[in-house]
Amino acid sequence: MDGFRRAAVSSGIIREVWHWPAVLGSEYNVGTPVPYALLCLTAMVMTTSVF
Repeated sequence: MDGFRRAAVSSGIIREVWHWPAVLGSEYNVGTPVPYALLCLTAMVMTTSVF
């Protein structure tokens, strides 16, 4: 893995974990099952970080 890709993946992981409490502990999640909400958030943040 090259330097840019490693930095993008690392920042994506940090951003995902940073936003998880908003999904878990607030009114941000409106009726969506929590595992699905976390999965979608993780996929969205990682793809926007890497691509």
